[in-house]
Amino acid sequence: MYRADLDEPHTFRPGVETLETRLFAPEDIPFGEIAFSAITVVLQLLVEDLQAGRFRVHQGVIDKKEGFSPSDPNGYELRDHVGVLTTVPTPDPSTSSSVN
Repeated sequence: MYRADLDEPHTFRPGVETLETRLFAPEDIPFGEIAFSAITVVLQLLVEDLQAGRFRVHQGVIDKKEGFSPSDPNGYELRDHVGVLTTVPTPDPSTSSSVN
């Protein structure tokens, strides 16, 4: 995953493998509706970094817990996680309108 800014006029559309695309403010991300735990992990780390006013490059392993479905937000463990702080500017969460 990569973090990026969406250029004006903020136009975007679903790709061939996507049924729907929307933008969310960090506090409005519907974590319970996300289909894949990897996306949940990435978005949680992004929100954590935005709230802390920093940007880190993350690496780790997402292990599925046995017996959990791929869409269960509690069905994974993040192990060997490393978050390396960078000097890349992080937007102010109070002025950042959304994440994709």
